[in-house]
Amino acid sequence: MKLSVARLFPKLCLIVGLPLLGACGGGGGGDGDSSINPPAPPPPPAAAAPTIATFQPDQGGFDTEVTIAGTNFSSTPAGNTVTFNGVTALVTAAGTTELKVLVPKNTSSTGNVRVTVANQTATSGRVFTYVPTLMVSTLAGTGSPGFADGPGDSAQFNTPIGIIVDASGMLVVADAENNRIRTITPDGLVSTLAGTGEVGFENGPIASAKFHYPEYLALDPTGNMYVSDSENNSIRKITAEGMVSTVAGTDNQGYRNGPGADALFTYPEGIALNAAGSLYVADNGNNCIRAIAPDGTVSTVAGAGPTGCSFDPVDLQFPHGVAVDTAGTIYVSEVEGHRISRVAPNGTVTTLAGTGVPGLADGPALEAQFDSPLGLTVDNAGVVYVAEWGNHRIRKITPDGTVSTLAGAGTPGFANGPADNAQFNTPASVALDSLGNLYVTDAFNHRIRKIAWE
Repeated sequence: MKLSVARLFPKLCLIVGLPLLGACGGGGGGDGDSSINPPAPPPPPAAAAPTIATFQPDQGGFDTEVTIAGTNFSSTPAGNTVTFNGVTALVTAAGTTELKVLVPKNTSSTGNVRVTVANQTATSGRVFTYVPTLMVSTLAGTGSPGFADGPGDSAQFNTPIGIIVDASGMLVVADAENNRIRTITPDGLVSTLAGTGEVGFENGPIASAKFHYPEYLALDPTGNMYVSDSENNSIRKITAEGMVSTVAGTDNQGYRNGPGADALFTYPEGIALNAAGSLYVADNGNNCIRAIAPDGTVSTVAGAGPTGCSFDPVDLQFPHGVAVDTAGTIYVSEVEGHRISRVAPNGTVTTLAGTGVPGLADGPALEAQFDSPLGLTVDNAGVVYVAEWGNHRIRKITPDGTVSTLAGAGTPGFANGPADNAQFNTPASVALDSLGNLYVTDAFNHRIRKIAWE
């Protein structure tokens, strides 16, 4: 389903030398004995005042970077781990008087901060209160539709939809209207990975390959990338060596299982890989979740299929986004079902969140409301993040079944800043990096946004 108005609705004390003490004695006719007595040892330096740290116990699935002032930090370069109030934390930056540590999510602390560094305990010497703010910023894109590679503040996109992050922190974006696959470095430099920009269906080297409205992406452990080439009704593959091929589907619409070269899809959208290497596809036009086995065989794992959706609660109503957790459970956003469904490994479909009626309501998952949810992702703790088109928000579903708004004021527009005041215009997809930062394709703002704790 093409994303358009027409078709879719985060960081010795100085010992002063004491005078030598001595005694001189003199007597007639001889030298007197003299001796030098060592000084009494100085008192130990006063203990530094403790630092009081307060940080929130639940950062919505994000790790929290805390800056601590103190001593003896210079021997701990970034990448090492330290003990922070009994919790192992990752050092992200260090100086002689400052240490930034990444405190794991769901960790709570209020009290004296003691950091063990190189078998020494350094206690910071100032009082501070850490209260993080979830902030939205722009990583790349000017806001005007177009095509331009280069630095993020001058690069242009045209309806970016799918987004993934590799292990190095490189982002990859499906730039749908530009018919290209783009990359963004962590510092925002944009370049083109594949696609000429012309509409077409052509395999071969990435520089000459052609796509027609590529929407979503998946990455396997060996560096191969998969693309849902929506208007070509096919799933394409970009190898680490830079070759494009077709995994399954043709440029014809339809519904057919079997070998990849013979299988048919109708507007395939969200895609995700499981641990075994099977690729799941949200076959939007067929109201199905399809699976492509490592050998290329296509089958249907959930959905009513093209014969007609009964709109029963267990049926899928125009599935759009797909994500898979470590247990093999598939999460599906239903753009016209206005809910997030869950497909168990045995194929059973249940509702994770949403009533099925469009609206906006946070709270218990089965009472919460969504409006046209699009792309989604799930972290290792089972938290699901959803890009919600109709409400122009990023929503979160925790494993205990609570839905909340992570970012977005709810009205279409563009504004960076604190997450609850930020504005999006049709956020289409979300991806997490290894530090817990969330990236959003802000489709109709033609930008890539970043959500991080600061």
